Amino acid sequence: MIPHTEAPRRRGVLARVVHDEEGRPNGPLLLGTAALAMVFLALGTFLAMFVASTGEPEVLGFWIVVTFLAVKVPLLTVLWWVLIRGGDRPGTRRWSRSETAEILHYLEEQAAQSAGRPDAADRLTYFAGEARHVAQQSDGPQRDSALATARRIESMAGRVPVAPSGQPGDAG
Repeated sequence: MIPHTEAPRRRGVLARVVHDEEGRPNGPLLLGTAALAMVFLALGTFLAMFVASTGEPEVLGFWIVVTFLAVKVPLLTVLWWVLIRGGDRPGTRRWSRSETAEILHYLEEQAAQSAGRPDAADRLTYFAGEARHVAQQSDGPQRDSALATARRIESMAGRVPVAPSGQPGDAG
């Protein structure tokens, strides 16, 4: 049997600059780019005002147009691209490997903490259902891990005593 491997995702240059491999925004690089753009805008404005103050006001209009076309329009285009591409797309995985692992760890932790509570059976059933939901949203090793988590939580639910009154956890 051939092990499941994911095909490498092809990403453009802008995608690699804006997002890291997990799909999170690359904050320091984006802030640096914004700071550099502000420096260019300030320098362009200063040069335009300086030249206009020397007696040629038509240069001010030229610099305003150049600054708008060379700096602001590209920045707004990148911003639009980041906002549009940032959301979940149908048919793509919702969570990264690390996020899936964090969710499953949280579910197991909560299941272990709820084992002694009066409503343990309901809680454990809920957590097992959430683990199965994660399995549906995942593929490959993450799916297997989520299904194993769901089975462990379900086995915990099977060990919860049921009181004669029908209320879970009232065994005494």
